[in-house]
Amino acid sequence: MAQGRSVAILLASYNGARFIGEQLRSIAAQTHKDWALWVSDDGSTDGTRAIVEHFAEAHPGQVHLVDGPRRGTSAANFLSLCARPEIDADYFAFCDQDDVWMPDHLAVRLAQLAEGAALVGGRTAYVGEDGAPLGTSSHFRKSPSFENALVQSLAGGNTMVFDRRLRDLLALTPKKRLPAVHDWWAYQIATGAGLPVIYDPEPCLHYRQHGQNLIGSNTGFKAKMARIRGLFTGRFAGWNDENTVALEAMRPHLTPEACATFDRFVAARAARGVKALGAVRAAGLVRQSRIGTVSLYLAAALGRI
Repeated sequence: MAQGRSVAILLASYNGARFIGEQLRSIAAQTHKDWALWVSDDGSTDGTRAIVEHFAEAHPGQVHLVDGPRRGTSAANFLSLCARPEIDADYFAFCDQDDVWMPDHLAVRLAQLAEGAALVGGRTAYVGEDGAPLGTSSHFRKSPSFENALVQSLAGGNTMVFDRRLRDLLALTPKKRLPAVHDWWAYQIATGAGLPVIYDPEPCLHYRQHGQNLIGSNTGFKAKMARIRGLFTGRFAGWNDENTVALEAMRPHLTPEACATFDRFVAARAARGVKALGAVRAAGLVRQSRIGTVSLYLAAALGRI
């Protein structure tokens, strides 16, 4: 069993040849050197695997390329890595194929985890396809909580580093009841299980924005309006459908308090009108911004959560 401060970097890849080389170079440049990279490739046809294999040759014993689950989602690919028993480390880091880590990304995260947290995530610095700066992600100020996690993801998975406690719980995610996205799920499971979570307001990586982003920038007026529209179009409710089924399967691993909050959340989803507003309030559900919370209440009244 690994000891000390070893980190297993979990990278889910699919047709990422255009940018993955720069991400791999940023991993090699980390000031924290005790890492192993596990790349789960979901059937790339563009040369991604060859790039990873070349990187592995330059870092013998540190890089492992495995076949992904081929289920068509990044959540399935990332969570399949969490469930691989051969991946053994003290800490685990989600890694996207198209970002660029700042050199002290792992070192900073490990120092934060040493404070007792099970999960650390935070802000990112946005860059364009050419690496030009585009600003930073939103600065969330409310403390991490299960009441927030049920209705909002706190940080991108590309910023998340976590310990064995959370990895072992994520490994239990039912394969037939997958959540909407892996990072939101990690936040829900950590807070639901009563594990400490730290949100870092300082960016730790360059989050590349391009046409193939599954989930892109969440800053700016247009992005905020798009998220609010999602509360009313049914997209948010669809994600919650997936998360709710998955959370029900994980109920034995949630705290009694989280189970009670989850039950109130389910009741709020089933209610309409004034009754729904009271149910949201009783559950303590809250988003990180005031306008987000107001929109949550309105969506609940319409039966859209």
